[in-house]
Amino acid sequence: MIAEAEVCKALEQRKIRALGLDVFENEPLSRNSNLLKLENVVLTPHLGAATFEAFERASMQAANKLIAYFTSGILSDSLPPHENWAHRASQHQAWD
Repeated sequence: MIAEAEVCKALEQRKIRALGLDVFENEPLSRNSNLLKLENVVLTPHLGAATFEAFERASMQAANKLIAYFTSGILSDSLPPHENWAHRASQHQAWD
Protein backbone atom coordinates (compact mmCIF):
# COMPACT_ATOMS: atom_id res chain seq x y z
CA MET A 1 0.00 0.00 0.00
CA ILE A 2 1.07 3.52 -0.60
CA ALA A 3 0.12 6.89 0.83
CA GLU A 4 -0.91 8.51 -2.43
CA ALA A 5 -0.38 12.14 -1.36
CA GLU A 6 3.14 11.41 -0.10
CA VAL A 7 4.07 9.45 -3.22
CA CYS A 8 2.78 12.23 -5.48
CA LYS A 9 4.84 14.78 -3.57
CA ALA A 10 7.97 12.63 -3.87
CA LEU A 11 7.33 12.17 -7.61
CA GLU A 12 6.81 15.90 -8.13
CA GLN A 13 10.07 16.65 -6.28
CA ARG A 14 11.82 13.87 -8.24
CA LYS A 15 12.77 12.06 -5.04
CA ILE A 16 11.16 9.16 -6.87
CA ARG A 17 12.08 9.29 -10.56
CA ALA A 18 9.18 7.20 -11.87
CA LEU A 19 6.50 4.85 -10.62
CA GLY A 20 4.29 2.10 -12.01
CA LEU A 21 1.19 1.04 -10.07
CA ASP A 22 -1.70 -1.34 -10.50
CA VAL A 23 -2.99 -1.08 -6.92
CA PHE A 24 -4.09 2.19 -5.40
CA GLU A 25 -4.75 3.64 -1.96
CA ASN A 26 -8.42 4.02 -2.89
CA GLU A 27 -9.97 1.74 -5.46
CA PRO A 28 -11.19 2.51 -7.96
CA LEU A 29 -8.75 5.35 -8.54
CA SER A 30 -10.51 8.71 -8.48
CA ARG A 31 -10.64 10.65 -11.74
CA ASN A 32 -9.26 13.57 -9.70
CA SER A 33 -6.23 11.66 -8.44
CA ASN A 34 -2.94 13.53 -8.69
CA LEU A 35 -1.39 10.30 -9.96
CA LEU A 36 -3.23 10.88 -13.24
CA LYS A 37 -1.61 14.32 -13.63
CA LEU A 38 1.99 13.17 -13.36
CA GLU A 39 4.02 12.33 -16.46
CA ASN A 40 6.42 10.05 -14.55
CA VAL A 41 3.68 7.60 -13.53
CA VAL A 42 2.38 4.54 -15.38
CA LEU A 43 -0.96 3.22 -14.14
CA THR A 44 -2.71 0.01 -15.08
CA PRO A 45 -5.92 -1.55 -13.87
CA HIS A 46 -5.34 -4.23 -11.26
CA LEU A 47 -4.11 -6.72 -13.82
CA GLY A 48 -0.37 -6.22 -13.91
CA ALA A 49 0.18 -9.95 -13.59
CA ALA A 50 -2.65 -10.94 -15.93
CA THR A 51 -0.61 -12.91 -18.41
CA PHE A 52 -1.30 -16.32 -19.88
CA GLU A 53 1.66 -17.73 -17.93
CA ALA A 54 0.46 -16.28 -14.62
CA PHE A 55 -3.07 -17.59 -15.19
CA GLU A 56 -1.77 -21.03 -16.11
CA ARG A 57 0.50 -21.17 -13.05
CA ALA A 58 -2.25 -20.00 -10.66
CA SER A 59 -4.67 -22.52 -12.15
CA MET A 60 -2.17 -25.37 -11.72
CA GLN A 61 -1.46 -24.33 -8.12
CA ALA A 62 -5.18 -24.24 -7.33
CA ALA A 63 -5.76 -27.64 -8.94
CA ASN A 64 -2.80 -29.18 -7.06
CA LYS A 65 -4.05 -27.77 -3.75
CA LEU A 66 -7.51 -29.22 -4.35
CA ILE A 67 -6.08 -32.62 -5.28
CA ALA A 68 -3.83 -32.63 -2.20
CA TYR A 69 -6.71 -31.72 0.09
CA PHE A 70 -9.21 -34.21 -1.24
CA THR A 71 -6.73 -37.10 -1.54
CA SER A 72 -4.75 -36.67 1.69
CA GLY A 73 -6.43 -33.95 3.75
CA ILE A 74 -3.37 -31.72 3.39
CA LEU A 75 -4.32 -28.06 3.52
CA SER A 76 -1.35 -25.89 2.52
CA ASP A 77 -2.86 -22.47 3.16
CA SER A 78 -4.39 -20.93 6.25
CA LEU A 79 -6.97 -18.79 4.47
CA PRO A 80 -9.77 -19.33 5.21
CA PRO A 81 -8.89 -20.67 8.68
CA HIS A 82 -8.23 -24.41 8.53
CA GLU A 83 -10.96 -25.36 10.99
CA ASN A 84 -13.64 -23.51 9.07
CA TRP A 85 -12.45 -24.78 5.67
CA ALA A 86 -12.13 -28.38 6.78
CA HIS A 87 -15.55 -28.36 8.44
CA ARG A 88 -17.30 -26.81 5.45
CA ALA A 89 -15.47 -29.05 2.97
CA SER A 90 -16.45 -32.16 4.94
CA GLN A 91 -20.05 -30.95 5.05
CA HIS A 92 -19.93 -29.76 1.39
CA GLN A 93 -21.34 -26.43 2.54
CA ALA A 94 -21.16 -23.26 0.51
CA TRP A 95 -19.56 -20.10 1.86
CA ASP A 96 -21.98 -17.52 3.22
